Amino acid sequence: KQKNVIYCIPCECGMVYFGETGQWFDARVQQHQTAVKKLDVKNGIAAHVQQTGHTIRCSEAKCIDQHNYYVNRKMKEAIYINAYAPGEGNFGCLMNNDLGSHIDPIWKAISSVIQDSVKRKDV
Repeated sequence: KQKNVIYCIPCECGMVYFGETGQWFDARVQQHQTAVKKLDVKNGIAAHVQQTGHTIRCSEAKCIDQHNYYVNRKMKEAIYINAYAPGEGNFGCLMNNDLGSHIDPIWKAISSVIQDSVKRKDV
């Protein structure tokens, strides 16, 4: 059980969703599952499921980072999202509805390093 985390939830197609929460991680994953059941398209995961019919792999959801302060979590979330987004307005392999907080484009220079760190994280 963890709180104050940045997390990643994968889809069977290889797309991913990044989020942050101050809540218990398990509770937040459950909220995403509920959004999928209700087809709440304001939720990026639910919108993806509605458009594709894919299955979200909630059992493979994992915490990838942590910070106790909201603003810092939002920045970290944006760094992860932007590492997976090919360019402005292009979400590539993301289920997110937006790119998160604005971050300096210099972070793009280490996108592959960030992607590798996500792959190495354990659940």
